Amino acid sequence: MSYKAAIFDLDGTLLDTLEDIASSANFALKSCGKKPIELERYKFLVGEGAKRLMSEALGEEKDERLAKKLLEAFKSDYALRWKKNSKPYEGIEEMLKSLNKNGFKMAVLSNKPEEFVKECVRHFFDEEMFEYIGGEHDRFPRKPDPSGAYEALKYLKVDPDRVCFIGDTKIDMLTAKNSNLDGFGVSWGFRSKEELLNHGAKKVFDTALELEEYLLSNNH
Repeated sequence: MSYKAAIFDLDGTLLDTLEDIASSANFALKSCGKKPIELERYKFLVGEGAKRLMSEALGEEKDERLAKKLLEAFKSDYALRWKKNSKPYEGIEEMLKSLNKNGFKMAVLSNKPEEFVKECVRHFFDEEMFEYIGGEHDRFPRKPDPSGAYEALKYLKVDPDRVCFIGDTKIDMLTAKNSNLDGFGVSWGFRSKEELLNHGAKKVFDTALELEEYLLSNNH
């Protein structure tokens, strides 16, 4: 299959954001009298949006009022912290520039709150490279619901058979499946290669260069 466009996940795929997300989540927990969580555990908590992140951070204690308070504290702190330690993964900037130069169309679809998605893309990349940049909002459900991918496809204006979905978690692979797109995984993110393959990844890439070469070699 040859591809003309790709929809990328953001956290764990294009950007290493784990430390800043974890710091803000732990700030929220401590502000509500809860114990902080170790960094590595956040790899399994992120991926389904900020609301779900803070709900899961509470563990067995399912208190909606407290979860809402945690979410507000998280967003408030993350608004100040989002670029403190976050950065593109190795080779990502070069890959995006190369794809763009070669006429490959791109979009970003994340479960991160949309305001932060747009700020991150603007700060770390040239946003003009992307036809669509979307995150969590109230217009439609978050991934793995296919609504966000369908919205991105409207902007990409490419036959869906020529579009792939690229991410680092099972949520991304399920989004690809639900959207009838080919799903590709990246092993440098927050989850394991096994998780990606077990949830339908057609292929898992170990470096951005490997992904870039694959997409361009199939771009005809």
